[in-house]
Amino acid sequence: MNESMQLAEKVAAQLARHLTDVVLCPGSRNAPLSLALLARDDIRVHTRLDERGGAFTALGMARVQRRHVGVVMTSGTAVANTLPAVVEAHYSHTPLAIISADRPERLVGTGASQTIEQQGIFGVYAETTQVTSAADLEAMSQRFRADLQVHINVAFDAPLVDAALPARTSGDGVLEPAPAFVDHGEVAVDLSKNTLVIAGDEAWEVEGLQDVPTIAEPSAPGPYHPVHPAAAHIFRKAQVSANDYVVNTKVEQVIVVGHPTLHRSVLALMNDPDIDLVVLSRTKDFTNQRGNDARLGTTVKVTGEPSREWMKICEGATDMA
Repeated sequence: MNESMQLAEKVAAQLARHLTDVVLCPGSRNAPLSLALLARDDIRVHTRLDERGGAFTALGMARVQRRHVGVVMTSGTAVANTLPAVVEAHYSHTPLAIISADRPERLVGTGASQTIEQQGIFGVYAETTQVTSAADLEAMSQRFRADLQVHINVAFDAPLVDAALPARTSGDGVLEPAPAFVDHGEVAVDLSKNTLVIAGDEAWEVEGLQDVPTIAEPSAPGPYHPVHPAAAHIFRKAQVSANDYVVNTKVEQVIVVGHPTLHRSVLALMNDPDIDLVVLSRTKDFTNQRGNDARLGTTVKVTGEPSREWMKICEGATDMA
């Protein structure tokens, strides 16, 4: 077996300890790794011809699995085509592994075909781990353990493949844990205050907030008491009158779960200085533009409960929206 195929099999074996699925974009320089991955019984291979589409396929799978999914491509601008998905993964805290094949370093800068500077190509969004031999495999594993967005750049020299296909391979069944969530601690909240939950992207079901009226984005868990996002502007008004009946609609407290991204009127609720703001996150980042004016955490300790009047106001605002 030639050196490129030997390296590819070792890389594939190491990948099997960190992921269960890869999206393969066929090419020439990544042929050794493609064959090595297809020969494994413990990695599912999904094929996409276009690298941009392949990277977004992997991103979608990783959002569901909450563990790294790899996308494998050939050298050159094929790697650059995955940048949009890497940026999306970075800001949505989605584990994603870009596994690019590369030419030997001696060819970089020589004008060789399909050869660009791939090391560091993703800048701040994913640090490159260069793999040129089996000695680099532990550094590759450390990158998977440390980062959500991973770029593994594997240099393959000619000859790339052998006359025979690699033998079928089964792993030992050991799969390292998926990336852990971050715990920022507990925040005390009084639900007797007129409260809305804003559940954004990356939201989860927070114990204690099930009965609070909630504005939820489509990617968030479905709330028990949904409030239509088009009603958000109503909750910034002190009062709303209809048929000589005046209702106090001003929300006193907003609890943000995850990362809201849609609806400017919803985001305006979060930025209203007259509304108490609590922001919950399970990543290192918080969606918080109010700085020290907001209270930050991951879980809540609740006292009180929403009043029947407030529940009816939220229902009415949703019907109006």
